[in-house]
Amino acid sequence: EETSYGLALFPEHIDVSALTPGRQAGTTWAASGPPPEDDRHPGVEYDPTQPLFGQLGKDARQASAERGETGLNHLVEELAGRILQFLADG
Repeated sequence: EETSYGLALFPEHIDVSALTPGRQAGTTWAASGPPPEDDRHPGVEYDPTQPLFGQLGKDARQASAERGETGLNHLVEELAGRILQFLADG
C-alpha cells in the first residue's frame, strides 16, 4: 500500500522499475550481513536477488496511483469524521 500512496502523492520519487531480481548480496548488506535467521520477520524477503527484497506485505509491483488515491481519500474522510466528532463532543 505504501508504494501506491507514494505514486499518488509524489510519483517523481517512486521507481517501480527498481523492483527487479539480480541484486548482489555483497553490495546490498552492510559488512555484518543480513540479520540472523532467528531475528528475521517471517513476512520479509531477505534474499537480495529476489525482486521483492526488503518488502513486507503486498507486492509493490501491483501498486498504482489510483489505488493510493482511493486509500488516501478513505483516510482523509475517516480522519475528518473523527475530528468533527471530537469537536462536537468537546
